[in-house]
Amino acid sequence: RDDSGFSRLTNGPEFASYLNASRYPYVEGSYDKDGAFLPTKHKRLDEKVAGDFFNNSKHFEAFKKLHKLRSSPFLELQPDGTFKLCAKPGYDEEHKSYLDCEEIAPIPGTKHLDYGSDYPFATPSDRANYLAFFLQSFFRGVFPGETPSFLIRANSQNCGKTKSARSISYIYSGKQEGSFSLPEGSKNLREVEMKFITKLKTHDVLVYDNAKVSLSNEFLDRIITQRVFSERESHKTQDFVRENDFLVGFTVNYQTADDDLITRAVVINLHSSKIKERKDLDDWVLAHRKENLGELMTMIKKWIDIGCPRITPERY
Repeated sequence: RDDSGFSRLTNGPEFASYLNASRYPYVEGSYDKDGAFLPTKHKRLDEKVAGDFFNNSKHFEAFKKLHKLRSSPFLELQPDGTFKLCAKPGYDEEHKSYLDCEEIAPIPGTKHLDYGSDYPFATPSDRANYLAFFLQSFFRGVFPGETPSFLIRANSQNCGKTKSARSISYIYSGKQEGSFSLPEGSKNLREVEMKFITKLKTHDVLVYDNAKVSLSNEFLDRIITQRVFSERESHKTQDFVRENDFLVGFTVNYQTADDDLITRAVVINLHSSKIKERKDLDDWVLAHRKENLGELMTMIKKWIDIGCPRITPERY
């Protein structure tokens, strides 16, 4: 929205599909002699009306195209292979993107990152892996698909598996993760997959908490490697489709970690011997999200300034 009013944004057919499936009604009514609108009844959109509307080029051209909607600053890959940092809130005409967050300024140092990552990591490498997923808020949109999941495992309860996963979600999307688990004793693999899809409709970070029943290898491969994820829901005639711009995480105990899952994930180990004191770090990370993103932005800008070096070989 700007001073002249609202700017309408859409990504085309996907938005039309959303309107067709939406439960939100439109209102029918009439105007009285004084110009006041008098609603008479609420109705759902007629079937396919949104598709017909957006297939009409005259109507469609009135909307701005939207390729990306982000809730934190992000990187765009340039034609020359370098990266551009997009940090200005609002609509970006060049990249057809919309940044929906308050303005984030670079902050020197790592004071907030140090405090927010004070979980009982088993080794410094585990902490580095954890902070790498903080950085995904900048990189994830550049590489749809082909992004590993994160696997947080601990040697005992109360090490902070769920809270550390939630901290990643708070940095990535600014809201709580879509968390799900199976009832005790259940081994229904299809139930896990359907819970995953249900959460995927409304969340950008999915966490299978206390994953005692592993997902199938085929399903794991698709949520990690496919650029566009699609899956037929139970009792539905159409596939659920979404660009693979989300993060997937798992929390497990050491003894329940599945080998196939480990090979498809970046492992973050927590150990009870490293616990210092109990902190509600997830709530703290959310309250200081702006500062954490500012420190991450400084790291990103320094990386861009030295030519965006990559590791060799690249696994992902």
